[in-house]
Amino acid sequence: MSIDLSIITVTYCSAEHIERLIRSVQKSSQKITYEHLIVDNGSTDNTVDLIRSFGDTVICIANKENRGFAAANLQGYQQAKGKYLLFLNPDMEIEEKGFHKIVSWMDQHPKTAIMGCQLLDRHGNLNMEAAPRRFPRLFEQFILLLKLQKFFSKAIDHYYYRDLDLSKEQPVETVRGSFMVMRRELIDTLGWPFDPRYFIWFEDVDICREAWNKGFNVVYNPSIKCKDAIGQSFQQRDRKWRFKQYAKSLLCYFKKWEPFYVWCWIPLVYIPLSYLIGTKTMGTLISKLKKIFSPRKEETIVLFRESRLAHNLLDGKRGIEIGASAHNPFGLKTLNIDYAEESFKKFENDELRLCGKVAPVHWTASGDDLPFKDNTVDFVLSSHVIEHFYDPVKTIKEWLRVVKPGGYVYIIAPHKERTRDAERTRTTLNEIIQRNEHPNPPEIDHHSHHSIWITEDFLEICNHYQWNVIAVQDEDDKVGNGFTVVLQK
Repeated sequence: MSIDLSIITVTYCSAEHIERLIRSVQKSSQKITYEHLIVDNGSTDNTVDLIRSFGDTVICIANKENRGFAAANLQGYQQAKGKYLLFLNPDMEIEEKGFHKIVSWMDQHPKTAIMGCQLLDRHGNLNMEAAPRRFPRLFEQFILLLKLQKFFSKAIDHYYYRDLDLSKEQPVETVRGSFMVMRRELIDTLGWPFDPRYFIWFEDVDICREAWNKGFNVVYNPSIKCKDAIGQSFQQRDRKWRFKQYAKSLLCYFKKWEPFYVWCWIPLVYIPLSYLIGTKTMGTLISKLKKIFSPRKEETIVLFRESRLAHNLLDGKRGIEIGASAHNPFGLKTLNIDYAEESFKKFENDELRLCGKVAPVHWTASGDDLPFKDNTVDFVLSSHVIEHFYDPVKTIKEWLRVVKPGGYVYIIAPHKERTRDAERTRTTLNEIIQRNEHPNPPEIDHHSHHSIWITEDFLEICNHYQWNVIAVQDEDDKVGNGFTVVLQK
């Protein structure tokens, strides 16, 4: 019997996720013939036992040592019999009937050698961290290695594909290796699905470049969706090991694709820096570089990075920010709405202490009673503000009122486990409903947190009130101690 699709998964200590993946694969296999090959790279937990418990519905290849991502996928390919091959990470969850879509789409697009899907986070919202990338340039990787993005954010916009419309099917330079459909013709030509010289990292970029070099297309297809937990097995490794592997693969990639004068300094500078990552020496070096590239004393000192997600959604639009602060800028076109009460002198003093200036207040008003007509702004933005409102439902409804149809309400709220609220009791949905339907506010204290949440608590509120959640970050990409939820009207 011919096989439509071979699914190949490489595991390493993936016991937490592998059962869910296998069941997801089985649910998604209607109307096609498939095989699921799982190559384990020397796991020290019970991953292999869990795989084998599914019997002959999966093919288990158990290595005694970690041979690397590329080499393990090569093992899977050498046994695979499918017309197409899907390389699928162990922490993924494919949508039901997704495999039929894959086979049908590949049949209709013979010039496409590699296809990537729209990757979602675990809540089912668009995962910006797993979006397509352009081919890397060395200076961009240097910025990322030293975590200097906030000083050179515009310099890496090209690499991050910030001009890409993620709702449209289109050719892209690269797609993520966590979910990658390949045409067998390409693999048979090369002799491997991923160049085995890579242990981990850059092997997905490399194969995309091979595809373009052979005259094929690489396509991003958002009509096919998959949840991606992003490198859970990889995160089990210590930071220094990860950066050493990153540097080795970076050198491998640039030696393969770029002339000598581009990559020759990597062994002299880049690899030594990477080996220092995670040590006090490297931390000191990064601190000194930040001081060099930070603005002078008379300028604003930016303490918190700008949000990539906010820029992707809100660049070019005009909106309002509730309670903006000079030390936590978004770099967007906004009017700042804030109180002008004496009690807010504390926040002003904090701003002066942290960065030497105070964010201008363009309009004095309460954030839950805005002086704007319905449907007048593109977005409402807030960071560490919603928790200060006694009735967050009333507040968010007010924000949705002033936003145009299709506009956004962008909220960053403190996460209970990552802030000074860690010892406090979480606020329940029933409490929030009670406050909204039978308000009995205490004496107003704008400094206190009326609500204490983790991400799931806030999403429960959104689900109850049927607000349209389009993006979620369990750890926000701004300050880092909160979560992000984006609503679309």
